[in-house]
Amino acid sequence: MMDKNRNTDVRRQSAKPAVQKPKKTHIVSELDNVQKIRTVSAFDKVFFITVLILLAFGTIMIFSASYAYAGEFMGDSYHFIKKQLMFAGLGIVIMIAMTYVDYKVIKLVSVPIFCVALLLMLLVVFTSSGEEHKGAARWLALGPLSFQPSEIFKLSIIIFLANYVSKNHKKIQSPIFRERIKYGFLSYLFVGIVVAIPFVMQDHLSGCIISMMLVFCMMFLGGSDFKVIVGLFILCAVAIAIAVPILLTHSMSRFEVWFDPFNPLYIRDGGWQPSQSLLAISSGGFWGVGFGASKQKQLYLPEPQNDYIFSILCEELGFIGAISVIAIFVFLIYRGIKIALRAPDRFSSLLAAGIIIQVGIQMALNILVVTNTIPSTGISLPFFSYGGTSLLILLAEMGIVLNISRYSLIDK
Repeated sequence: MMDKNRNTDVRRQSAKPAVQKPKKTHIVSELDNVQKIRTVSAFDKVFFITVLILLAFGTIMIFSASYAYAGEFMGDSYHFIKKQLMFAGLGIVIMIAMTYVDYKVIKLVSVPIFCVALLLMLLVVFTSSGEEHKGAARWLALGPLSFQPSEIFKLSIIIFLANYVSKNHKKIQSPIFRERIKYGFLSYLFVGIVVAIPFVMQDHLSGCIISMMLVFCMMFLGGSDFKVIVGLFILCAVAIAIAVPILLTHSMSRFEVWFDPFNPLYIRDGGWQPSQSLLAISSGGFWGVGFGASKQKQLYLPEPQNDYIFSILCEELGFIGAISVIAIFVFLIYRGIKIALRAPDRFSSLLAAGIIIQVGIQMALNILVVTNTIPSTGISLPFFSYGGTSLLILLAEMGIVLNISRYSLIDK
């Protein structure tokens, strides 16, 4: 009997209360918890190498696509490649520097960044300085330099909304209908209107489309009710259908050209670029005509180093080259989303996801335009299209994603 009681006491003493292990989660909402779990390590080398591959590939293609046009109109076949190499070198420095700037600093200045970017967008409209791009003011002069504020503005939208969601996610997903509408619908509607106004005033349809798509993506990632998202989408679609014919008269002709770019009525005007692009793509076949051997870049396709550079790539490297480039982009997006899902807090997760989604949207829309799947509009191909402002901002964005990867839970 005594032995039995002794065994019972031993079992009671050894039976310790089970320690509940913290649930494994990819996104931690509260910043206090973030401090406990996040550790600083080296940035994601796979993502970094993928960025460098795209940058190198794009720079080579800019040289191939531009030297005939540059030699004819700039008097120097190396005009564009020299500038792009300078921007690429500066961009790499900015990207590496951004990997060591804690993303929480970006969160602290998210509102000022958005306000300054919005002011720059309005300055483009209300100042006489700046270059005209096909009838639309897009550039802002700063002494001898000029830059495109819309590139900064798109990044500021992502930063601003990532900060907004991280602060209000509980109200956005509140069981109280009034709060869900206020924080998950009306706030986004207000931001969407503020974002659209300067793009409409600049007659910048492509920038408006990309920015509005970013607002919807951030709204979805932020946890807004799906019915609310659909409602806002319908509202915006109706507004665009009404506003575009009134405010963007020069863009409406693109829809007419889109249906038949080879029509004699359009071939010498708006249809020339998409028709030459389609000829370049069809000429490439499966293997391409060979690097540097494009015929369409010999002054047939206007400014081939810009928005239509993908058609030159298709002509020279063929179907296999085009699919290879798309595959690298898809891998970059996959790796970026993986970093976002393993980010240590809600803000960094949304920031990384928003940046990667922007790259994916621009890549997809550019290819759709070049293949005449959608009406022609000025959308650059990330890493490939010539442009200093876009490349510097893009590489800064890649630096932000790399910065977040240093704190994320991803396996290196």
